[in-house]
Amino acid sequence: MSKNKIIKIILIIILFLILIGFGAFLYQDSQTDLVLDNFNVNLNLDSSINQFPRRLDGVLIENEEQINPWVGAVMIDNMVDARPPAGLDKAGLVIECLAEANISRFLAFFTLDTLIDQLGPIRSARPYFAEWAGELQSLYIHSGGSPEALKNLKNNIYNVTDLNEFSWGPYFWRDWKRYAPHNLFTSSEKLNQFLDDQNLNDQVPNYRSWLYKRDLIKKQRPIDEQKIKIIYKEPSYMVEWQYDLDQNDYLRYQAGQPHLTADEQELRAKNVIIQYVEMEIIDYLGRKKIPTAGQGQAVIFQDGQKIEGQWLKNNSDERTLFYNQNDEEIQFNRGITWIEVVPEGYRVEY
Repeated sequence: MSKNKIIKIILIIILFLILIGFGAFLYQDSQTDLVLDNFNVNLNLDSSINQFPRRLDGVLIENEEQINPWVGAVMIDNMVDARPPAGLDKAGLVIECLAEANISRFLAFFTLDTLIDQLGPIRSARPYFAEWAGELQSLYIHSGGSPEALKNLKNNIYNVTDLNEFSWGPYFWRDWKRYAPHNLFTSSEKLNQFLDDQNLNDQVPNYRSWLYKRDLIKKQRPIDEQKIKIIYKEPSYMVEWQYDLDQNDYLRYQAGQPHLTADEQELRAKNVIIQYVEMEIIDYLGRKKIPTAGQGQAVIFQDGQKIEGQWLKNNSDERTLFYNQNDEEIQFNRGITWIEVVPEGYRVEY
């Protein structure tokens, strides 16, 4: 065998060994990343240097002292005459549920260190919304409410700090370019001013955080189109969520159109939850009784995938938790979560 052939064979062998080593490195790196991610989720930490997950939504921030700021829970109007909403895209968590008739309403949770110039339109309280607000020991922002809700708020039944426009008008304003009563707004500046005026800034809320994880990497996400439809009886309230593979989130549609805010921001969510609850109409106005404690069916959507599971809440003050069918607590993607609360047996397509 000639010297040139020997050199060629040696070079081929060396190249082959390099390729094998590089493949092993990539595999080991991906496995290490998964192990580290699971480790960090359980410890509520992240492997990124000097980054910490915020309790409300798991978003990573650099200042550990800001992981648990005050949370504002705002009742936001969704009647046709109240649209479009202002500031709703900046919420870390949103719960949508029926109020009277077949009209839904939003309870939107914001960290009060988030700059929001206009937030609303703000509407009235209901007992079940107030109980959900109490899960995060929130500043509960509303304008009036049902008789039961107002009575319970006065008696401190809910684990919230009450900010009712009827009693604290200077922290709100009316936008007279819109029709009353769908024109009441506030801002993060006014909400923080309320905390300052009431000497509440040092009273840090202490609520149970969910578990969070990294997004599924793109090559592992399903390429099939995923849509979630909530078939409300009124067409103008029909909801659809469409999965975006590239952004790995869900774009919200309402009444067949992309749901936009007053400044034309799209409403998107990293996690969408369908939570089935008992729902009973209790008076001639169509007010509803919805037990927030207990357990029931839930379907969780994230990373373009569907997880069948259940929700559990032991009492009205505790955090609602979500589990898969193996009774493992769900790990949510960091970012915005929307919970769509619907009556048991309601028509939802996915």
